[in-house]
Amino acid sequence: MPFPRGLEDLQEGFLARLDRFGWCLQIVRTGQKFKGIIQPVPAFDPTFELGSDIREKGILYALSEDVSDVVQFDRLTVVGPAEDPSSEEPATLEPDGDEEPIIWKVTRIENNPGDYKSTFWLENVVPGKDT
Repeated sequence: MPFPRGLEDLQEGFLARLDRFGWCLQIVRTGQKFKGIIQPVPAFDPTFELGSDIREKGILYALSEDVSDVVQFDRLTVVGPAEDPSSEEPATLEPDGDEEPIIWKVTRIENNPGDYKSTFWLENVVPGKDT
Protein backbone atom coordinates (compact mmCIF):
# COMPACT_ATOMS: atom_id res chain seq x y z
CA MET A 1 0.00 0.00 0.00
CA PRO A 2 1.54 3.35 -0.98
CA PHE A 3 1.87 6.00 1.71
CA PRO A 4 0.77 9.63 1.36
CA ARG A 5 3.44 11.92 -0.12
CA GLY A 6 4.34 13.48 3.25
CA LEU A 7 4.98 10.05 4.76
CA GLU A 8 7.07 9.11 1.71
CA ASP A 9 9.24 12.16 2.40
CA LEU A 10 9.68 11.06 6.01
CA GLN A 11 10.62 7.58 4.80
CA GLU A 12 13.25 9.02 2.45
CA GLY A 13 14.72 10.96 5.38
CA PHE A 14 14.73 7.81 7.51
CA LEU A 15 16.50 5.88 4.75
CA ALA A 16 19.18 8.59 4.60
CA ARG A 17 19.67 8.36 8.39
CA LEU A 18 19.76 4.57 8.12
CA ASP A 19 22.54 4.74 5.54
CA ARG A 20 24.52 7.20 7.66
CA PHE A 21 23.95 5.97 11.23
CA GLY A 22 22.59 2.46 10.83
CA TRP A 23 23.92 -0.93 11.87
CA CYS A 24 23.57 -4.32 10.28
CA LEU A 25 21.84 -6.60 12.78
CA GLN A 26 21.10 -10.30 12.70
CA ILE A 27 18.24 -12.24 14.28
CA VAL A 28 19.96 -15.05 16.22
CA ARG A 29 16.97 -17.41 15.84
CA THR A 30 16.75 -17.17 12.03
CA GLY A 31 20.03 -15.69 10.84
CA GLN A 32 18.14 -12.97 8.92
CA LYS A 33 20.06 -9.68 8.57
CA PHE A 34 18.58 -6.20 8.37
CA LYS A 35 19.54 -2.55 8.87
CA GLY A 36 18.48 -0.54 11.89
CA ILE A 37 19.28 2.48 14.02
CA ILE A 38 19.83 1.88 17.74
CA GLN A 39 19.39 4.81 20.08
CA PRO A 40 20.30 4.52 23.76
CA VAL A 41 17.78 5.18 26.51
CA PRO A 42 18.50 5.54 30.23
CA ALA A 43 19.44 2.30 31.97
CA PHE A 44 16.81 0.65 34.13
CA ASP A 45 17.75 -0.60 37.58
CA PRO A 46 15.00 -2.83 38.94
CA THR A 47 14.93 -3.36 42.68
CA PHE A 48 15.58 -7.02 43.45
CA GLU A 49 16.02 -8.72 46.80
CA LEU A 50 19.43 -9.90 45.61
CA GLY A 51 20.63 -6.38 44.77
CA SER A 52 21.05 -4.09 41.82
CA ASP A 53 20.91 -5.35 38.23
CA ILE A 54 21.33 -2.38 35.90
CA ARG A 55 20.23 -3.12 32.33
CA GLU A 56 21.31 -1.05 29.36
CA LYS A 57 18.36 -0.25 27.12
CA GLY A 58 18.01 0.85 23.55
CA ILE A 59 15.36 1.57 20.97
CA LEU A 60 15.79 0.11 17.51
CA TYR A 61 14.16 1.63 14.45
CA ALA A 62 14.00 -0.42 11.24
CA LEU A 63 11.91 -0.56 8.08
CA SER A 64 8.81 -2.64 8.78
CA GLU A 65 9.21 -4.55 5.53
CA ASP A 66 12.69 -5.73 6.63
CA VAL A 67 11.81 -6.98 10.13
CA SER A 68 8.61 -8.98 9.81
CA ASP A 69 10.33 -12.05 11.32
CA VAL A 70 11.35 -10.36 14.60
CA VAL A 71 9.25 -11.51 17.56
CA GLN A 72 9.24 -10.55 21.23
CA PHE A 73 12.20 -11.98 23.19
CA ASP A 74 14.21 -12.57 20.00
CA ARG A 75 17.91 -11.92 20.39
CA LEU A 76 19.71 -9.68 17.94
CA THR A 77 23.43 -9.33 17.36
CA VAL A 78 25.19 -6.34 15.90
CA VAL A 79 27.07 -7.60 12.84
CA GLY A 80 28.68 -4.30 11.89
CA PRO A 81 28.05 -0.99 10.15
CA ALA A 82 25.03 -0.81 7.87
CA GLU A 83 25.73 -2.42 4.55
CA ASP A 84 23.54 -4.35 2.19
CA PRO A 85 22.14 -7.03 4.56
CA SER A 86 21.81 -9.44 1.64
CA SER A 87 25.53 -9.14 0.91
CA GLU A 88 27.56 -12.30 1.33
CA GLU A 89 30.53 -10.23 2.49
CA PRO A 90 30.50 -9.95 6.30
CA ALA A 91 30.70 -6.46 7.79
CA THR A 92 33.55 -5.89 10.19
CA LEU A 93 34.23 -3.52 13.05
CA GLU A 94 37.91 -4.51 13.16
CA PRO A 95 37.57 -6.49 16.42
CA ASP A 96 40.70 -7.10 18.46
CA GLY A 97 39.87 -10.79 18.83
CA ASP A 98 38.72 -10.89 22.45
CA GLU A 99 35.47 -8.94 22.15
CA GLU A 100 32.17 -10.67 22.79
CA PRO A 101 29.39 -9.86 20.34
CA ILE A 102 26.80 -7.32 21.46
CA ILE A 103 23.50 -9.11 22.00
CA TRP A 104 20.16 -7.36 22.48
CA LYS A 105 16.88 -8.95 23.58
CA VAL A 106 13.64 -7.56 22.09
CA THR A 107 11.32 -6.71 24.99
CA ARG A 108 8.61 -4.76 23.17
CA ILE A 109 7.52 -4.33 19.55
CA GLU A 110 5.59 -1.42 18.08
CA ASN A 111 4.63 -2.28 14.51
CA ASN A 112 1.93 0.12 13.32
CA PRO A 113 0.71 -0.82 9.81
CA GLY A 114 0.26 2.90 9.08
CA ASP A 115 3.98 3.57 9.57
CA TYR A 116 6.93 2.65 7.37
CA LYS A 117 9.15 1.78 10.34
CA SER A 118 8.89 -0.51 13.34
CA THR A 119 10.15 0.30 16.82
CA PHE A 120 11.72 -2.30 19.08
CA TRP A 121 12.58 -1.83 22.75
CA LEU A 122 15.83 -3.63 23.49
CA GLU A 123 17.64 -4.82 26.59
CA ASN A 124 21.34 -5.65 26.57
CA VAL A 125 22.02 -9.32 27.28
CA VAL A 126 24.77 -9.82 29.84
CA PRO A 127 27.05 -12.73 28.80
CA GLY A 128 27.31 -15.36 31.53
CA LYS A 129 24.40 -13.84 33.46
CA ASP A 130 21.43 -14.15 31.11
CA THR A 131 20.37 -17.40 29.53
